[in-house]
Amino acid sequence: MRNNSTDSFYVVDKCDDNEIESIEMVEQIFGFINAVMPIMAILALIINLNFLVAVIYGVRRGRLPLKRYVMTINRSLADMMTICIAGTRYITEYFTRCNNAHYCAPIDNTWFSNLMQTTFILNYWSVSLSYTGIAFLTYYAVRSPLQYKVRLTSSKVIRIILFSWLSMIFLLFTSVFLFQDGKLNYNGNSVIHLFFDDFSKNDHIGIWLVDLCVQIENHSSYKSAMVTMIPPLIFYIISIGCYCLISQELFYRRTTNIYKRHRSAVWRLGTHLLLFSVACFLTATAYYGSIPISNFCDPNSKDEERYLCMGPVVSYTMYTAAAVIGWFARMTVDGFIDTYVDGVLRQSFFQAFRPVQSNFTVTTADTRHPLEISTHKVSTTSNMIPMAHVKREFL
Repeated sequence: MRNNSTDSFYVVDKCDDNEIESIEMVEQIFGFINAVMPIMAILALIINLNFLVAVIYGVRRGRLPLKRYVMTINRSLADMMTICIAGTRYITEYFTRCNNAHYCAPIDNTWFSNLMQTTFILNYWSVSLSYTGIAFLTYYAVRSPLQYKVRLTSSKVIRIILFSWLSMIFLLFTSVFLFQDGKLNYNGNSVIHLFFDDFSKNDHIGIWLVDLCVQIENHSSYKSAMVTMIPPLIFYIISIGCYCLISQELFYRRTTNIYKRHRSAVWRLGTHLLLFSVACFLTATAYYGSIPISNFCDPNSKDEERYLCMGPVVSYTMYTAAAVIGWFARMTVDGFIDTYVDGVLRQSFFQAFRPVQSNFTVTTADTRHPLEISTHKVSTTSNMIPMAHVKREFL
């Protein structure tokens, strides 16, 4: 029979050897997040704003079709809205002192918490919607190019996006009342929790761990992860299906010009699907980081080594860093690819900074006699007589 007290003492003694290193690692990871995250967010905001300016300029000049970029505009606007709201929260938290020794987030902050949770969840879903819309529109353009050009207008695409946003908001609040007892329960998401429990404001890591365990206990990550991940997974399956159908369609038409005409579009779609896969992985990472630490926070856990050691805490901070830095990096890469990989948009963007050439040409003065000039005009005009009149005269 095992001696539980002896085993517990052995575990504590074993953990104490690495506790200082683990605490230092946690502090370094959060220091890295606080240093890199604002830079990545500002860079993503600038690149997406640059993309919107390029698209608006090209559309107003008549060089870009609006319906081709509506989905990417939707994604860029959603990312920029998320950056602005998260940045406001980050700045507010940085300059605000804690009202309570245990809970670092200000007490009168319920509405901002709901806003942050709603923003991030809708950002996950809107990004998935945009990728799926790009895949579907590409398939429609390859399968029925004439109908895509004539019947599908930009106003129809915009109405579809507005309807999709209303549907996502309705789905979000329906899931809140059905699965979460009428309360937003997404603080188990490590990215969302990062903005509401600032590690750097706590005097000791123990205070931060108490706050973290309270959030993990009161906000189960399993239900919120299920609600958050189901729509992106459905969109992802639809996107993969569209990509397979496009590949099949182009394979059958590989001897025609349509294959060469849509090759660049398929290349962009493949890039978007790769980024879509990364986005789904980062979304799952934001929730998976809370699962290993649940045993650490559970006082009834039978796994004493996981309960007493700092390993789960280090894993949680690493998952959090990967999720939050990766998400802002995804925003940056998306805007960069959409601006500079698309040849038509790239040309339109660089033409905006070229000097405008004048339509007037400077010529030397005509020194001919007025009679010669009038005779030259008459002869020039006579050469421009339509052939129909000539035929009538000779018939």
